[in-house]
Amino acid sequence: MTYYGRWPYKYEKATELGAAGVLIIHDTKGAAYGWDVLRASWGNESFFDPDRDRRLLFEGWTSGETADRVLAAAKLDRKALREKAETPDFAPVPLGLKATVRQHREFRTVDGVNVAGIVRAKHPAASGRTIVLSAHYDHFGKDETLQGDQIYNGAVDNCSASAALLATAGFYAQRPDRLKDDLCFVAVTAEEQLILGSSYFARHLPFKKDTVVADINFEMTNVWGETEDVFAIGARHSDLDAVCREAAEKMGLRYTPERNGELGFFYRSDQISFARAGIPGVWLSQGIVAKGPDKGLVQRQFEDYRRTKYHKVGDEVQPDWDLRGAVQIVDWARGIIAILQERKDLPQFVPTSSFKRESVK
Repeated sequence: MTYYGRWPYKYEKATELGAAGVLIIHDTKGAAYGWDVLRASWGNESFFDPDRDRRLLFEGWTSGETADRVLAAAKLDRKALREKAETPDFAPVPLGLKATVRQHREFRTVDGVNVAGIVRAKHPAASGRTIVLSAHYDHFGKDETLQGDQIYNGAVDNCSASAALLATAGFYAQRPDRLKDDLCFVAVTAEEQLILGSSYFARHLPFKKDTVVADINFEMTNVWGETEDVFAIGARHSDLDAVCREAAEKMGLRYTPERNGELGFFYRSDQISFARAGIPGVWLSQGIVAKGPDKGLVQRQFEDYRRTKYHKVGDEVQPDWDLRGAVQIVDWARGIIAILQERKDLPQFVPTSSFKRESVK
């Protein structure tokens, strides 16, 4: 999947073309999560950045079953339309139906806070460049329709990554003499709301964009134990692929191609904000082969989390967590930093990528 298959692009394109509103047909397979996750994620108020383009009059989703009934009323078949939509000559199909939308919209202004700190390079050969490390710290607040626990704690998504970010910052804050590149550690807000925080940060960098080496993003960092392999989501778009591989292999880890690329994870977290701004970025992920006798342990735990706790109030700290997996990801990030700061040239996007660095004259 590319960015053009993601739901934010559908809203953006519909806005550009002057649509009144959009209802997206939810597809569990394509989204990699069920309708229950969608309800939890978007059942409350939503946010937007007022300095961006205008929004649609209404935005929402409908389940596949509901869409089937709507299309049947128009004497159309969703499966057949989907197959036609996969062909180059497909054109939009008018349904011949009218919809009445009743809504009472209320607006309020809230302050969203990105928290950033910079560790200045103190090495004699300091370059004046900056490597950004990011993680989002927001989640979904409360679900007051539930009995008992109503709090979306977000322990894995994304407290685990926020902890990894802070641990990495703490390490380098005590060792600035090792750094040739400055390190900017940014905890961004509103990732769960169209990645608003990182998008704003990437558009309003506190340093010159042509001095930014890359973004290393922590997201849902491994809390289930060490793995023998790792992969970097989005690395295939840039020279960072070779850097991530080199750093992993120096640790004795097997570096594998990005998994589940058809689900478009690169476009679903904060590294995409930097890529869209012309800065290569990656999301560091554990692999699927656990260290130790039970090779499938980490992947089973991860899949159980995605199935039963992701974007639910049950995303809480668990007694069986093995944080050596998180330490492994942090160590990998340190290895990537070590390689990047020795490179004279900035990483570039590969020619086949839809992203590119802007040339600086």
